[in-house]
Amino acid sequence: MKSDGSVRTIGGFAAGEGKKHGVDTYYGTPTPLDDFVSAALNGTGVWAGESDAVRKQGVQKGIMNQVMIAWVVHELNAALAKAADGNFDAATGAPHNWDEAWAFYHGSAPGCGPFATANKRAKDFGTLGSDGETALANEGLLAAMIEGRDALLAGDEAGAISATNEAVKHVFITYAQATIKYAAKVYSDLEAGDTEAARVHQAEGWAFFRIIEPTLWGKQRN
Repeated sequence: MKSDGSVRTIGGFAAGEGKKHGVDTYYGTPTPLDDFVSAALNGTGVWAGESDAVRKQGVQKGIMNQVMIAWVVHELNAALAKAADGNFDAATGAPHNWDEAWAFYHGSAPGCGPFATANKRAKDFGTLGSDGETALANEGLLAAMIEGRDALLAGDEAGAISATNEAVKHVFITYAQATIKYAAKVYSDLEAGDTEAARVHQAEGWAFFRIIEPTLWGKQRN
């Protein structure tokens, strides 16, 4: 819910145009997030003819990860844009957008956002922190978010830019791990002759890969 009382929806986030995440520019369509999830829900486009189990991956990972991470990046960049304009007001300026970025990443509870995905992948790859539960990527991202918040509250644009780069690095680590995990699962499934499991894991890995694809390949494409 926004401060004016209006309700924000997942569909609204997915369909938002002109945001500062660059996903629309990379995919060449104004609503790539909504296009991906809606097609998975409806069994159309690239999801036509796919089983419910396969389409489920597009819906779940598209919403919980693609949409949320896009908005994390949007809010970080919105914060930097306000900082560049000298707007460091805690309630309405750059710090406000910075806080929203963390809210999109963590979620209302630890299990409902990208924060949870990072912890799962860290368990897979042996990259949990000293508590045995929290991903090193999450620890690093939180440290970057605190650093950036403090920089913005102090009117330090350069410090916020540095913190943004650090935060995005930790996001990339998580979804690189996710992509590798499910690519390996597809290979194992095919070796075992389980084509349906391979298709499900392919969809899951693809949904995760789309989060880092614009960063990984965007400059090469240009």
